[in-house]
Amino acid sequence: MVALRVVIGVYALLMALASLQMYKENAEKVNIVTGGVSIVLVIVSVFIGQPTFVIFSIIALVYYQVSAIWQGVSHNEFHWRHHTVRLLFTILMITLLIYVGH
Repeated sequence: MVALRVVIGVYALLMALASLQMYKENAEKVNIVTGGVSIVLVIVSVFIGQPTFVIFSIIALVYYQVSAIWQGVSHNEFHWRHHTVRLLFTILMITLLIYVGH
């Protein structure tokens, strides 16, 4: 489970950096929310107990997926391969959280 916390924590850190970069480019509020969710997820990955970590991680991963699709569509930059890989990663992480994290 430690490895899963590390993977999700690093993913959240990368999402925080990406949201900061996107905010610099377009100043959309969704990037602030994504950055906030990412920072909280990093903290949860390190300091919070198992049940809360699993629940918050699943919520954050679903949020990342929905916001990425929304931004891709709203900016006319929806790339099927990119979003398919993201979706597969999200499904894998949620599956591991459910089966390993209980």
